[in-house]
Amino acid sequence: MPSSETSGPPQWLHDSDRLRDAVAALEPMSTTGRLAALRSSLADVCDVAVINKPANIRWLTGFTGSNGLVVVSPERLILATDERYGDQAASQLASAGIEAEVRISRGLYAVVSEHLISTKVGLEGHHITWDDQRTVQAMVEGGSVVPIGQVVEGLRRHKDPGELARLELACRIADASLAEVLSEFVDGRHRTERDVAVALERAMAERGAEDRSFPTIVASGPNSARPHAQPSNRTMSSGDLLVIDMGAKVDGYGSDMTRSFAVGGFTAETERMYRAVEESQAGGVQLVASGVGADAVHRATRSVLDEHGLVEYFIHGTGHGIGLEIHEGPFLSSTTDDTLRTGYVVTVEPGVYIPEVGGVRIEDSVLVTEDGNRRLTNHPKDPVLAV
Repeated sequence: MPSSETSGPPQWLHDSDRLRDAVAALEPMSTTGRLAALRSSLADVCDVAVINKPANIRWLTGFTGSNGLVVVSPERLILATDERYGDQAASQLASAGIEAEVRISRGLYAVVSEHLISTKVGLEGHHITWDDQRTVQAMVEGGSVVPIGQVVEGLRRHKDPGELARLELACRIADASLAEVLSEFVDGRHRTERDVAVALERAMAERGAEDRSFPTIVASGPNSARPHAQPSNRTMSSGDLLVIDMGAKVDGYGSDMTRSFAVGGFTAETERMYRAVEESQAGGVQLVASGVGADAVHRATRSVLDEHGLVEYFIHGTGHGIGLEIHEGPFLSSTTDDTLRTGYVVTVEPGVYIPEVGGVRIEDSVLVTEDGNRRLTNHPKDPVLAV
């Protein structure tokens, strides 16, 4: 099951304009076909489904407003939102190639209540609030309310060409931004965790990212032993381990990449940690392919760290899907029964975290292909940073 890791293009430090132009040139993404897939999935579950999770609404319709819900029946599609988003809703649905009725009201459930009476109504039980569930239940006279599970999230796992184009650009932006900021670090700039985080986010914005995928993690020294440490004013110095976890967002789709470094060079202990994680991550990526169990990838990364006597310091899952959400299915962990399929994009990110010493995590975003996988994040894994 082949995988590929290629070094980035030599123009990384100089391609801001080209990346920004590529983002600007993206065509509106069609959601045609997604509604049919959802209807097919719900045919034996409910008569009408109410979708209220924003990422799922966006995936189905292209609508990005902060307030809305979608009612899906075999014959109709209704998007309910409030007065702030009337023009936006019509424009975004048209761009996505979706024919739907747009209803404007401050009471979203009330405006669609006539479509819920005497039917079996499916709700996103993992997302809807208790109060909203009770509101819908009161409307369903002579009908019933049932959970539909994460059916939309399941459909979202497979990324179509438009989604992949956005994810690949987001990964390229992160690659290029990290290269620029690390060169500045070596030159003596951005020596605090917060300075590096701010510089990374500015570099991503300059290359066309609409936002960061998540709050950028820059953690050094003992802080690097905390997987989700927040950047502080700590100044990095020789001997520190440094973990940088970052991502760029392009048209809603976010990348995810982690690189770890030894500032000024390794000690015997920190090099042992780094090389073990490096081997673990490479083994996990090598295993990623269609038909492979997500738990098998997790077991593979743990097995390598176990051989190095470090598995007790690996305290999270191996990875997760990425897309409109930075953590979405499938999840690569010991508790999953997911199977990887062509078109999924997942992270592989084992780590070792030893209190008072530091941490190492290495992560790539990886596309599952027909013949194995392809890395979407390709910043080199050069672990020693000069000071």
